[in-house]
Amino acid sequence: MAKESKWRTFATYAASFLFPFFGIAYGMLETCKVEPEKKRRGKICIALGIAGIVLVCAGAVTWLALGLKSGFDFLLPE
Repeated sequence: MAKESKWRTFATYAASFLFPFFGIAYGMLETCKVEPEKKRRGKICIALGIAGIVLVCAGAVTWLALGLKSGFDFLLPE
């Protein structure tokens, strides 16, 4: 098998982090392949997808906590 270009691998990793559900789905498809390099790439895509979801949830919880602390006054015009 021909080795994939570095740009395609980088784009796959970036898409996996920015679009977590894509990363998880693509990672599952890649882990079903026979080649060890594709299995490794699939596991990395799954991990990046999960990290993306965790980061979004942490940001939402932080935004909510700051909003509750200030009474969401920063959303209202003066």
